[in-house]
Amino acid sequence: MLKESGIDKNGSALSVDRIFMKGKVLGRASITSITRLFVAIPKWKHMRNDAPKIKRHFDRPGSRREFASAMYFLVYATVAVLLLSGCASQPENRVRQENFIATADFYWHYAALAAAVYKSKGVAQINSRDKFFVDSTLLARAIHAQTQDLESEQGVVTPMEYARKRFFDRLKRRCSANAGHAGDDIGVHFIERTCGPNGGSEGEGDGEDESEDEKVHGFAVDIPQVPTDCEYIEDRTPRVPLETARREMGWEPIAELRRNFYPRGWSVFVPGLEIDVWRRPRSMEAGTEAVEYALVYRGTADAGGWLSNLRAVTAFTPLVWDQYRQARKATVDLVNRIYSHQVLADALAEKAIDTKILITAVGHSLGGGLANYVFLRIPQITRVVAFDPSPVNGSSLFSAFPVSPEEAKQTKRRDRRSVMNERRLQNVDLSPIGKSAPIHVLYEEGEILTRLIGCNSGPMWGDEGGPSVSCHSLDLSGGSALKQHNMAALACKLWLVRKGHPTR
Repeated sequence: MLKESGIDKNGSALSVDRIFMKGKVLGRASITSITRLFVAIPKWKHMRNDAPKIKRHFDRPGSRREFASAMYFLVYATVAVLLLSGCASQPENRVRQENFIATADFYWHYAALAAAVYKSKGVAQINSRDKFFVDSTLLARAIHAQTQDLESEQGVVTPMEYARKRFFDRLKRRCSANAGHAGDDIGVHFIERTCGPNGGSEGEGDGEDESEDEKVHGFAVDIPQVPTDCEYIEDRTPRVPLETARREMGWEPIAELRRNFYPRGWSVFVPGLEIDVWRRPRSMEAGTEAVEYALVYRGTADAGGWLSNLRAVTAFTPLVWDQYRQARKATVDLVNRIYSHQVLADALAEKAIDTKILITAVGHSLGGGLANYVFLRIPQITRVVAFDPSPVNGSSLFSAFPVSPEEAKQTKRRDRRSVMNERRLQNVDLSPIGKSAPIHVLYEEGEILTRLIGCNSGPMWGDEGGPSVSCHSLDLSGGSALKQHNMAALACKLWLVRKGHPTR
């Protein structure tokens, strides 16, 4: 891990700890200066029209020194904050040129999924009848018996294929039944969100009318060849190799896990949450079979997303059902159903060794903050892959105080960093580029969030431990800081880097 985050007056590198200590001193100075100004301003405001009083006030012993000291500390603290922000504006773990391809090779297919969620039309919510369908041992035996004699053109139909066919048959009937109600608001809402190309099937949504959201977050499912393929030029949108990610990496969308998230009663419902679910096989050591599920959270794309970015306020506001609270509940339901599906599949296949389940939370911008948030809250999440993530990720809500002996006896221990450290040592999904880190963050140099907050590799809470974070930064494009924040363009350019093509 690189320790360099700034340069001192002698030209040597400043560590993060040294900068933090300097920041504490400067913080105290800034608080002192602000306090002095607030005390002095009412006096000056009261005397602003009386020059003799102002002169007499500054002639008093210590008055001028008090004013000069307050202004000095204020200017000093302001400059210090700007310098510290500049030191933190670039991620600590910068990727060298020779590691560009290795970094892009890890991130590119996750980036394609993170771009695709902006075009999705449904959010995953578990239907109670569907959950009963996979949890019931009686129904499981019935499915197994019915599929033994069924054959398709490719051969014998598996229980999971049969279950999926039954699901889509039922969905088709529901869509047909509601087609007659397209003249009312409920029918239109159901057809658009459940029966649309991305709501209840595996289509890519081709042929839809372009909306304002499509102009900002849209993309073409194609392989980019040149840098201009990654730009929004007139009627063209960036090319994202989504189909290549499905073909080469084995990703397949789990369309039956896409649902609408309905408002919760007696609360202020914040709309806009979108979660896509993907699945792919993974090879593990010692011949163990594994499957990876990707829960992909959409970033800020509407007013609900902007409101959820105010999590620092809404976290302590009752009756506000923001996207963070929605994501936590939806993810718990998703994880339960994923495990139910896999356990049922292993039982029907009579496997001697259970399939290992890996769950990766993926997101961009606000979605990256949501992905980090659910990772900290739900132990079954084994990895986070975030692109230009929001700093609002729930990490600050974990208390630094250790668990007391009385609390240790309780079964529900939560929001303690010591508990998180103990838990995360047992359930992580490591990667080739961050061998000790379950959280992987990729920034594009110069984009808006990188300039404001940056990223530091290492334990999330520094000396107090926490999940390890692996930060990477790539210089892929130019332009404004907001323009560089686009997910489709980032996914497009990661593919170019992977193939050794220029990105500018």
